Amino acid sequence: MEKLKISLLQLLPTESADDNLKKGINACRKAKAMGFVYLPKLESSRENEVHGNAYRRPEKYSLLLSEKIKYPFVREDRRN
Repeated sequence: MEKLKISLLQLLPTESADDNLKKGINACRKAKAMGFVYLPKLESSRENEVHGNAYRRPEKYSLLLSEKIKYPFVREDRRN
């Protein structure tokens, strides 16, 4: 049986969506040249599937990113 190589693509964002797309396409081409398999269906599944974006709640993210420290997490010896 032949081995299948799969790579996940995660890149730092650039200044624009167009530049991000170009950067991603270039990275996929490099991976393909190295013998990795490109699976476009996985890339587009979020746009096409029933639950695609249904559970994203960006308005709630601020609660996770808050720097406010409340009881019971207040500690005198906390690191800065």
